[in-house]
Amino acid sequence: MSRIDDDNVVYFNGTEIGSTTGVDKERRYAVPGELVKSGSNLIAIRVLDTGGEGGFAGVPESLDIRYGKKRIAALAGEWKYNVGASGQELQPFYASKPQITPLTPGALYNAMVHPFINFPIKGFIWYQGEGNEGRAYEYTDLFQALINDWRQKWNNQTLPFYFVQLAAFREASLIDMNAKWPYVREAQSAALALSHTGMAITTDIGDEKDIHPKNKQEVGRRLALLALRDTYNKQITDASAPVYDTYRIEGNTIRIRFKDLGNGFRKEASLKGFAIAGTDHQFYPAEAHFDGDEIIVHSAQVSLPAAVRYGWADSPICNLFSTSGLPISSFRTDRW
Repeated sequence: MSRIDDDNVVYFNGTEIGSTTGVDKERRYAVPGELVKSGSNLIAIRVLDTGGEGGFAGVPESLDIRYGKKRIAALAGEWKYNVGASGQELQPFYASKPQITPLTPGALYNAMVHPFINFPIKGFIWYQGEGNEGRAYEYTDLFQALINDWRQKWNNQTLPFYFVQLAAFREASLIDMNAKWPYVREAQSAALALSHTGMAITTDIGDEKDIHPKNKQEVGRRLALLALRDTYNKQITDASAPVYDTYRIEGNTIRIRFKDLGNGFRKEASLKGFAIAGTDHQFYPAEAHFDGDEIIVHSAQVSLPAAVRYGWADSPICNLFSTSGLPISSFRTDRW
């Protein structure tokens, strides 16, 4: 059954044949021969979505029935479904039963952080943010407050804090002004204003079907580059990608300048992922090209430009990288 978000029970002709808890697991179930009958057979799946997006989350090609290794039937396509109960309907039931969950305020901290504050540590690695997609502006303050609080608890204001920016998720697009994840990425980037912090950017190694992409080895490598350079003082000149700095309007173009250039950019003949807007706040796909280590952005549809955005989508199609292949973070010149 590929992947299901979040939990499920599978029935074959009315008999339960298996269940799985957790979105990040494959679903494979054996059907006992005595349950199979000639003609039509009914497969039913009870799905529990505990938050966010739910339902079938895998690729259609991986939903099938196999006999040994031979694929004998595809299960992709339209399924009949019925909503058994909504969260709103279940709320009175859960509200009457006091419980502690990972979402209860303070639960994760009290259970998994506080017990360790007397242990000496070298620093922190943090990978989170998906659940805050609807509250990006809160996240700006909350995330920095968490960093400061943990340093205070360990009585060390210089403890390094390295974190992972949100990877790509959902259908890939050049620009999506209704996207929520770019605002969370922006909130995460703001934490770099704190000393002894570093951010691993992962918009190029996400999975549009899976909110938990599999390539964690590259995530770890990028975090290691930051730690080796900034904590262990290794001579690594390209541990992080250039960062957007300022912009300047020049006629019908906008010139973008970067800082922390390191070894500079991987120069692409055609840059993707830029959008430009006039004072009407309407963004259009833009053409962009290098001028040294600066980038000039323009569009025939915008004669009097006012703002540029780059990588502004949940799963952006963009190709701005450092010479060592690290992606440049999404950014915007406006505060609209």
